Amino acid sequence: VSRIIKAQYRQITKFVEEFNLKNGREPTIEEIAEELKLSTEEVIISLDSSRRPISLYETAPDTEEKSLTLLDKIPSSETEDEKVDKIYVKSLLSTLEDRERKLIILRYFRDKTQGEVAKILGVSQVQVSRLENRILKKLKEREDR
Repeated sequence: VSRIIKAQYRQITKFVEEFNLKNGREPTIEEIAEELKLSTEEVIISLDSSRRPISLYETAPDTEEKSLTLLDKIPSSETEDEKVDKIYVKSLLSTLEDRERKLIILRYFRDKTQGEVAKILGVSQVQVSRLENRILKKLKEREDR
C-alpha cells in the first residue's frame, strides 16, 4: 500500500472518530469524501487498504463443519463427472514413461501437431505418429483392465 493511501487512511480514521463523537453515528462515504476533498473511490480504496488479507485456507465462517475452508466454498464450473475424469486421466498418464507422457500432453493438452511434437522431441513426424499410436493402444489396454 502506498504512503499516500496510508496517509489518507489515517486522515479518514481521525475524521470518522471525531464525526462519530460529534454526531453519534458513522459518516457516509460521501461525507468523508466531501470533508477530506477526496473522491468516493479514493475513500473506498483507502478504507479497503487497511483490511487484513484472508487466506483461502482459513476455515469458512458460515459452516458447522470446521474442516471446510474458504477454498472449498468457491463454486466450480466442473461437474463431479468431469472432476473424476480428470483424476482418472491423471492416474493413467502417471503410468506412462516421461517421454510418452510428454508426447501425449503435447498432442492432447497443448494442441501441438505431430510435426511440432517431433521437433520438440527431436524425432521424425513418422516416429511421433507411431509412438502416439502405441501409447494410445497401451492406455486403452490399461483402461480395459
